Amino acid sequence: MLDLAGNMIGDYGAQALAEALKTHSTLVYLGLRTNAIRPQGGHALAEALKTNKALITQNLGYNAIGDDRAQALAEALKINSTLATLEVSHNWIADIGAQVWARHFKPIQLLPV
Repeated sequence: MLDLAGNMIGDYGAQALAEALKTHSTLVYLGLRTNAIRPQGGHALAEALKTNKALITQNLGYNAIGDDRAQALAEALKINSTLATLEVSHNWIADIGAQVWARHFKPIQLLPV
């Protein structure tokens, strides 16, 4: 678990973490809430999710990723089957980003209880 919430790492910090995430095999939680991550850092993190097979939860809430990087994250989730929770609240994702997410979600299959 690595929680860097509120540290203002910005795009450069997000890019550095993304490079490490591409091959890291044990980190299961990454908290990046309130870190001034903008589209460039959001894109790097999305690319890292395409190859990372360990991360289960990533919190990107309260950054500024925007609609374009919402699409990049949605594309990454089509490839990544490990990530179960992705928090992206308060990220300047508007109606265009919401439409992108809606198109990329697979129907959820519920297991009988």
